[in-house]
Amino acid sequence: MTINYLGTLKADICFNDGMTYHGMNDDYHVLQEYIDKAVGLMNEYNFDAALIVDCETDDLVVGIGK
Repeated sequence: MTINYLGTLKADICFNDGMTYHGMNDDYHVLQEYIDKAVGLMNEYNFDAALIVDCETDDLVVGIGK
């Protein structure tokens, strides 16, 4: 999956087991970086789903499932 999104955001990545990855929410990143990180962590830890949530608005930005 590739998404071309020119803006940046601060976001958390939430996984289906209740784990939340906060490692990128200290700075603004492009959406594709969050997607790449989420997919990598899903593969590494065998998560079934990930949600990328904007830290500033709590809006769901992307949902990823296997």
